[in-house]
Formats: sequence, structure tokens, C-alpha cells
Amino acid sequence: MLQPASPRTGMAGTAIPHIPQREHDCQQRYAAAHSSLLLLDYLEEERGRRERLIVQNEHWTALVPYWAVWPYEVLFSRINTFSASSTSTTRSATHLQHS
Repeated sequence: MLQPASPRTGMAGTAIPHIPQREHDCQQRYAAAHSSLLLLDYLEEERGRRERLIVQNEHWTALVPYWAVWPYEVLFSRINTFSASSTSTTRSATHLQHS
């Protein structure tokens, strides 16, 4: 008797699924056209408006993005970008945890 495939079976592979690939491509085009990152520009706009913010501190912002379908969809974003560093990553994660 055949067993049904696991839901995870379809996710294994080397290709990026269509929707995440499309989002990546759009963000790449935005970066090329504007010399800035789309999500950081969006974050700056939302921080200025202060309409959808849930919580923010000097390291993190949590907000409900305008494209949210469900009220519990939350976008967490670091305020700044930095290279991989265990000290800054740990400090930033600690601030998120205590927010």
C-alpha cells in the first residue's frame, strides 16, 4: 500500500519556490533602481507614520505591515544593518527579547 507523501517532501530541492523568488527579484530591482533596500525604506516610512508600530527600541521594530492578511502577522526588523558579529548580534537579540 502506498503511503501519502510528507508535506515536507515537496519542499526539498535546489530551486527557490516561485513566490519567494519573485519577491527576491523585485527587491533586487528596487535596490538597483534606488540604491537602497526596499524593506529598510519601508521600515523608515512606517517608523515615521507610527500607525502600525507594535513596539520599537534602538535595535528593533515590530510592526503589522500594510500587506498583512491576518492581524497576527508581524514584521520584525533590525533598525540598522551590520556585518556578522556575535557581539552585536547577541546584543541586538537581547534587546528584542526584552522589548
